[in-house]
Amino acid sequence: MVLKPLEFTECITDSPLFREKLHAHEKELEGTSQQMKRLIKELKELLSAAQNLSRAQRTLSNTLKNFKFELIGESRTDDESVISQSFAEFGKLIDAIEDERGRMMGTAATSLPAGRLLVLVSIYQRTEMEVVDAEEGMREKGMGIRRQSSLQTRE
Repeated sequence: MVLKPLEFTECITDSPLFREKLHAHEKELEGTSQQMKRLIKELKELLSAAQNLSRAQRTLSNTLKNFKFELIGESRTDDESVISQSFAEFGKLIDAIEDERGRMMGTAATSLPAGRLLVLVSIYQRTEMEVVDAEEGMREKGMGIRRQSSLQTRE
C-alpha cells in the first residue's frame, strides 16, 4: 500500500484530509504490528518443535545404541550380532545428525539473516512499548488520541 505523506503543516491545521491520511497510516501500522506478532509466534513455535524433534531423535538414538537381544541358548547368533551392531551404528549416525542440527541452530541465532531477524524483533518490541508510553504521556497532557490499537497492550 502506498501511503500519502503526512505534512507537518497539515498537522497544525488538523484538517479532515490530514485525519484521513493519519488514519491510513495508523491502519497500515496496525497491520504491520499484527504481522510481526504472528511472525514472532510462528518462530517461537518452530523453535519449540525443533527442540522437541531433537529430544525425540536423541531418545531414539539412545534406544538403538543400547539395544540388546536376550540370549536364547549359550551365545548370540551372527544375525543378532549384525543387527545389534547396525542399530548401534544407526544410533551414532542419529547422534551426529543431532549434533550438527544443534550447531546449525546455534549458528542461525547469530548469523544473517536469522540473527538480524531476532534483533529486529527486539527493536520492534522496544519501539512498541515506547509508542504506548508516548500515547499515555500525550493523554496525561490532554492531547487526546482517537485511535485504539494493539499497541496499547504490552506483551
